[in-house]
Amino acid sequence: MFKNYFDGKDTAIFDLDGTLVDSHPIWDEACAMVSDSFGSVWRGTNFLIFPSIQEVWENYLDAGKRGIDADISELVELTNKNFFEIFLSSEPQELLKDGFITFVDELINAREFKVGMVTNTDKEIGSQMLNHLGIEPLFQAVVYGDEVSQKKPNPKIYKKVMKLLKSKSGKSLAFEDSPSGIKSAISAGLDVIRVQNKLFSEKDFSDFDLIYVNDFSVFRGNLDKTRKEVYSEALSQLDEGPEDL
Repeated sequence: MFKNYFDGKDTAIFDLDGTLVDSHPIWDEACAMVSDSFGSVWRGTNFLIFPSIQEVWENYLDAGKRGIDADISELVELTNKNFFEIFLSSEPQELLKDGFITFVDELINAREFKVGMVTNTDKEIGSQMLNHLGIEPLFQAVVYGDEVSQKKPNPKIYKKVMKLLKSKSGKSLAFEDSPSGIKSAISAGLDVIRVQNKLFSEKDFSDFDLIYVNDFSVFRGNLDKTRKEVYSEALSQLDEGPEDL
């Protein structure tokens, strides 16, 4: 089913928030806790589409009076604190998208892929997330948002990780959940598979002609199969019917 995407590739690069981890509900709760501490009701879930918490707060406050008298830097600091209290209290298997560990194990050990990560999240936060998830050793290179002069949708972050991995864009495949991440990867010359994130609507991806997956479990056993082969197998199983009891 995914043979055409993986043929000729030797590198996989993953986003973090929303792609490997369904973290936006946690960020939403963290922002709500901050708003509540200022006596305000959080109504900014839709603002989480912005690529950084700083931009979330800036755009949320610019959109109207919220009754929050604080600097953006203070709001970001409080949000990060709340986020980690929630994130670190959760088990890694509850946070990671289904099938990721098995998928990466196959890429590394069976297909000898190089594996990297790019995230707009700053290193102080992102490194703690990876450490808690226990997946940092899986990546041969990680580039955080504060390690480049311009974050996604600018392609610099992808270009930097490919340089560290000594990979070429034509041999690299990106996994992203957001329009800004997809734009970044495509601008850097990579093919992209979209990982679904309910924070975004299909209209947000109208400019892209991409397949999408709900999680990583779908890749198991399908990396060397075309879509036609998968459908043929499914039809064959239906024709065989249930086993006799």
